[in-house]
Amino acid sequence: MLLDPRRFHAGETVIWSLSPSIFSQAAQALLAEDGSSVKIGIANSGGAVAVAGSIESGVWVFSLTAAVSAGLAAGSYAYQLVVEVTEDEVVTKRLIEEAGQLEVLPLVDGSAAVDARSADERILDAIIAVMEGHASTNQASTSIDGTSISRMSWTELIQARNEFQRRVDLKRKRSRITFERF
Repeated sequence: MLLDPRRFHAGETVIWSLSPSIFSQAAQALLAEDGSSVKIGIANSGGAVAVAGSIESGVWVFSLTAAVSAGLAAGSYAYQLVVEVTEDEVVTKRLIEEAGQLEVLPLVDGSAAVDARSADERILDAIIAVMEGHASTNQASTSIDGTSISRMSWTELIQARNEFQRRVDLKRKRSRITFERF
């Protein structure tokens, strides 16, 4: 796990610093070649961003600017830490050093309304609204595995509600913060 942080807010400046010594031997061999570079690719269905790395005081530094991160919608993103060698502007060698998931959280600065619910919470709310008969058009058009919840049978709705309730409860349990009095 080379990248840290893996959670940040849209509109926030994020800086990742990586020591060259933590790269694999294969990556270090590529980095020794002329034309080598390192970047972090971040993408989901809504868009993609590449963050180029540069050597500063012997450390690889990747800076995602506030302006660029502000363009990322809240949600889950795939990332890849990629080492490349280019010749005449053509990538000749590429190594994916690490891949994983990042989470972009909404910026809550008071300038705009924000739906801070997770995707699972929004889907659960939509399922319940459909079951109770007061779903908005948007909620009724929510799909799970390609099936609109407004077209699900009662049994399918109950199964979906139970599954999404389990997911929401699990996420809440994992994120609980305990406060102690001194």
